[in-house]
Amino acid sequence: MAKRLTLQIDRRCFKDILNGCQHVEHRYIYPSNANRYVTQTETADGLDVQCVPYDELYLINGRRKDAPRLTVLVEKAVFVPFADEDGNNLVEVDEKGEEYLVCQVWYYLGKVTSTENVPEDYYYDLATKAERLRLLTEMEAEMERELE
Repeated sequence: MAKRLTLQIDRRCFKDILNGCQHVEHRYIYPSNANRYVTQTETADGLDVQCVPYDELYLINGRRKDAPRLTVLVEKAVFVPFADEDGNNLVEVDEKGEEYLVCQVWYYLGKVTSTENVPEDYYYDLATKAERLRLLTEMEAEMERELE
């Protein structure tokens, strides 16, 4: 059985994934949700962080019982720590006063395998799809450059 991660998602991102325009979904990692996204192991060299492997994301747009939903395959997941312009890891302090690394997990998405309760107006016409695909491809390329 496939390992699935269920997430809430806003309408714009849901529609972009549904229509094949958005290829990366990212989530911030906080101390309160870290176990959901990553495993952390102390090593002699420091902390080793690995993404929890998921086969698919089950995305829900809203909280209603009949909210639009889709399942999309995960091609890979990447742990992304944020750094300042000098290359130093960014650190914040949570409500308990504990420091944590500012970071995200990026899920590279594959094929949408199923949908439920998706209204007809969630599907893009060709012109809208082309424009959203162009915009999101540029944004994703910029994100990738920042990782280098």
